[in-house]
Amino acid sequence: GGGSTTVSPVSDGYVLQK
Repeated sequence: GGGSTTVSPVSDGYVLQK
C-alpha cells in the first residue's frame, strides 16, 4: 500500500498509475 504515482511497482507490490 502506497508509493509514487508511477507505472512502476512500489516496495509492497502495488502498481500505481497516474
